[in-house]
Amino acid sequence: MYAPVAIEIGLFSITAAILQGINKQKLTILSLSLGILLKIFINIPLIEVYQAEGVIISTAISYLFSIIINLLGIKYYSGYRFKVVFRRCLLIITFTIIMSTAVLTTDTILSLFINEKSRGGSVFRIVMDVTIGLIIYFYLSVRSNLFVRLFGESKITYLRNKGIMDRHKN
Repeated sequence: MYAPVAIEIGLFSITAAILQGINKQKLTILSLSLGILLKIFINIPLIEVYQAEGVIISTAISYLFSIIINLLGIKYYSGYRFKVVFRRCLLIITFTIIMSTAVLTTDTILSLFINEKSRGGSVFRIVMDVTIGLIIYFYLSVRSNLFVRLFGESKITYLRNKGIMDRHKN
């Protein structure tokens, strides 16, 4: 429940820094103030409905509201188009779903043969799950060229020189 809020806090900081970079820090103050005002109004009703989790939900909603204002400000004042970012995020989410499915399947199969109550069994399962997830995500990102778009051609060249990747394929 807390992790998405941590992501929102980071995203708010990034959008605020971008607005500061284009000399629109007043918009950041406005979006933060409106987010706090929204939190004041929705906090108590959400606490009544969801108890302690209502505080987290109201924080998430308020941060999201402030982030949307910041993003709209970035788009308006800088003319930045978010289409490429949106498409890459969608690709990352798709790869994450595929990887998660593979890892959960692997872990379910391993749980049939390996006792999770033993330390060695747990460590083995974790190592196998992480390895499968890493291989699948890396493969998908390289095959789709997402890896090159995010990290540059120099990283692919480095991996090829180290013998980690085939020299003839991307």
